[in-house]
Amino acid sequence: WFNNVAYIAIGDNGSTENEFNDINFGIETHNSNVDVLNCRFHDIVADAAYGNWIVNPALKPWGCGVHARGIDEASSINVLPLTSGSTTIENAPIGVYTNFINGRVMGVSMVNVIKGVNSELSVARTVSVTGCNIHARFRGIDFNENHNAFNMVASENIIYLEPTTGIGKGQACI
Repeated sequence: WFNNVAYIAIGDNGSTENEFNDINFGIETHNSNVDVLNCRFHDIVADAAYGNWIVNPALKPWGCGVHARGIDEASSINVLPLTSGSTTIENAPIGVYTNFINGRVMGVSMVNVIKGVNSELSVARTVSVTGCNIHARFRGIDFNENHNAFNMVASENIIYLEPTTGIGKGQACI
């Protein structure tokens, strides 16, 4: 959990990858400027104590590889891929979640996520998702309630929808 951090880089392309697994959130930030690079997230699942996030989001979605919220217009999250080229986010309800923050998700591979990228309330913000390979069960990229955003960009992504029993058809790529 990073709160009001002027800048931090999590990971280093010249070092061994960081690994986050079997937790509610891989990385959670609030009102901070964070670069995430060479980090692997797998089996990021909400604890049963929080209930089903689809039905009861409890004010925020649980089970996110990267979860970033902002207040300050300068807050940002940048999520970049593993240097090995392997899957960056695997087995998570949401790969990357942004709320009221500038965000960039670039070249990230996601497998077995319900939503690859979920971006909400990006008022006066810019969010871009480019060059990602997303295998989702419901939505690849979900830009939701982003009225008056400066810019919402989804480009050069490959999105596969692979619904599983109980979810029904994948609703939308974007």
